[in-house]
Amino acid sequence: MPHDTLAPIVSRRACRACAALARAALIIGATLIWGGAVARASTVTPPEREDAPVAMPSTPGTTVERSLDFTAHYGRDTPLGHHRVTVAKAANGDTVVDVDIRFEAKLLMITAYRYHHVSHEVWHEGRLAALDSSTDDNGQKDWVKGHAVEDGFAVESSHGAVTAPADIIPTSYWNPALLTASRLLDTIRGVVMDVKVDRGDRR
Repeated sequence: MPHDTLAPIVSRRACRACAALARAALIIGATLIWGGAVARASTVTPPEREDAPVAMPSTPGTTVERSLDFTAHYGRDTPLGHHRVTVAKAANGDTVVDVDIRFEAKLLMITAYRYHHVSHEVWHEGRLAALDSSTDDNGQKDWVKGHAVEDGFAVESSHGAVTAPADIIPTSYWNPALLTASRLLDTIRGVVMDVKVDRGDRR
């Protein structure tokens, strides 16, 4: 929102705070997706919005094995949203992973930033067999659909089509194999990224 539109409503100081909050939301959004220390574990579940997009359906006949639920906060007491990962086992032995990331930053009842990402993965014998994701990044919408083929993993997305390596790991950050991977599949844009994992200074 332009400064001259906000000026009649809030003070100059509040306007600067709104811009700062929007920038903070962008940083927190990247942190939730790419990992970091901003999100902290919580047992609190933020209320669902009535207009929230419907999460992708889970595969029938699955048994949940692991479930992680994080709440993201701005400052100490202001909740922004959640990051949920559910890992389940299907009756046929496949592993099914569902991710739901949703947060919203507000100032004076004005939404400064909104983000929602859902993805559904199916793994067969340790290999990614199918992927379906949808992302709404403050109005910018992206999608990814992929499935295993004989010589790799075929991907179609809002950014085009590509064939990833058969052993590709998606950026859903639940699989420990990600720590040793040299290439990752971006679950938001559907592109293959060359990566290097840096464990940092452990001293």
